[in-house]
Amino acid sequence: MTVEIPDDNYALKNSRFNLEWDDTAQFEDQIEIDTERKRKREFEAESDDDSETKRDAKLQMKNILDTFKTIRDKLYMEKMQMIELELEALKNNNHPELNENLRKIENKRTEMIKQSQALYKLSVEMVKKSHAAGRSTIEFEFQDAKKTLWKLQWITRLRKKMILEKEIDETKCTEFNYSFRGLDENQRANIK
Repeated sequence: MTVEIPDDNYALKNSRFNLEWDDTAQFEDQIEIDTERKRKREFEAESDDDSETKRDAKLQMKNILDTFKTIRDKLYMEKMQMIELELEALKNNNHPELNENLRKIENKRTEMIKQSQALYKLSVEMVKKSHAAGRSTIEFEFQDAKKTLWKLQWITRLRKKMILEKEIDETKCTEFNYSFRGLDENQRANIK
């Protein structure tokens, strides 16, 4: 059976596209069936070969697994021995990693002690300087207060002296005035 191309599509008409649809479908089905049969035959042929190959593969796999188990057990034993040696070294305090970390910790402790001592010395020095400055300030204030007190006392005494001298001068003037008036001492005493 040939496919007739419609007149409206000129390109397809001139391409001589002749297919037999029914034959093609059967052909495709036949190809699939033949391919399936071929696979089955190959599988059956392979299955005989496969059984030997499978046995060989299983034997090889078993050998590989045995080898793997042996290697794994050997590695575990080596690791266990290494850990036991490290534990023994730790007991004896001569494990290299432990000693390295102990040295680092000891260095850090020493450095911290040095810093603490330096800070202590600095603090003591600051306290001493502060104490000296405080004493100096107190001594200065004391001397200043002493001078001020002395000056105040001096001024107070001078004022008293001046007042007293003034009173004495006034008394002398009064005596002079009384003597001028002709009053005697008894009369002057009565006035006072």
